[in-house]
Amino acid sequence: MISKTLLVGIQLCFLTMALGCSSSKTSQTTSDSASFADVDAAIDSTGSDATPTADANGAADSAETASSLPSYIDVADTASIETADPQRVTVMTFNLMCSFCMNSTHLEWDQDWALRKPMIRDIFLRHSPDLIGIQELQEFVPYPPADLPDNPTMDQPLQITAPEFAYDFEFYHHKAGDLLDSDYDDATVFWKKARFDKLESGVFWLSPTPELAFSTGFKQPQEPRLVVWVLLHDKTTSKDFYFANTHYDNNAPSQALSAPLTLQQFAPLLAKHPLIFAGDFNANSKHVAYATLTQGDKGQGPSLQDSHNLAKQKAILTNVTPAPLTLDTLEDIDHIFLGGATFDVTWWVTDTWRYTAKVEGPTDHNGPIITSVHWQ
Repeated sequence: MISKTLLVGIQLCFLTMALGCSSSKTSQTTSDSASFADVDAAIDSTGSDATPTADANGAADSAETASSLPSYIDVADTASIETADPQRVTVMTFNLMCSFCMNSTHLEWDQDWALRKPMIRDIFLRHSPDLIGIQELQEFVPYPPADLPDNPTMDQPLQITAPEFAYDFEFYHHKAGDLLDSDYDDATVFWKKARFDKLESGVFWLSPTPELAFSTGFKQPQEPRLVVWVLLHDKTTSKDFYFANTHYDNNAPSQALSAPLTLQQFAPLLAKHPLIFAGDFNANSKHVAYATLTQGDKGQGPSLQDSHNLAKQKAILTNVTPAPLTLDTLEDIDHIFLGGATFDVTWWVTDTWRYTAKVEGPTDHNGPIITSVHWQ
């Protein structure tokens, strides 16, 4: 085991509730530790002694106290935050920025997909989550990936997980008669094949006609948006549960209209099994869409709990010295919601690791969110 790296000075992230997007706000300082090195380090406990939990229908104790606010910790991965517990499920949500997109906040960073892909794969290798919800993949790229030269049109889910990864995945595959003649993996779910078996799968589209593939209508112009879900059987715990992923459109009022539709579509699923729901919702904790998802449509019907609010520990992982500027996690538009059971959330983290001499990240978001959950 590689020895523990020196912890950077802990900087408490004093959380606010101001509106804003969650593009990266960290300072760009040079660090020779910004590499693909696998640093095995322990996280000192920064969590509150309080243990907030959520029941199947009730609200969580989401009050923030100084002892439970996220701190920057110099650590490679989440593996050492807690003793490995086979009952727990680690979940990641990650908007990795589409392969042809530009990070307008950091134009000095490498934008090319072939250069960003190793960073993304390193994130998966370091955390090895059980479940991953990815946003902004495309069906394929028209050039051979540098490390997979024999597969010039390989699906991007395979490119970022690579042959050594034992993940299966699900995204929308087009059918005859669809409005578009293309597969659509803007929202893709991954799960470890060794632990989970897929029992069922489905999609619904975020539009006035959710059953119509590639339909829009909440706002024009708008990209087609959808929710992809799978029913998984956990071979470790013998439990069945739903895992879903989405990417809400960023043009208002799409978010506000997508949230009640989501709860309506989830209602029959929540009546059967617990649900883990990851995604880029383009809505922070002050947004009406967030309020709808966590409080119910007009305060009625099913609702979900934010894993951030339930977590006993919260941390922001970094390999940059000094630590980046304070990051307001309540400004995040990426979330992992939970519903349909009593959930225990041990920890919640954002990974802000940087790479190469440019000290850059692979995405225009703060970084992936990872959490560890368990339910009765």
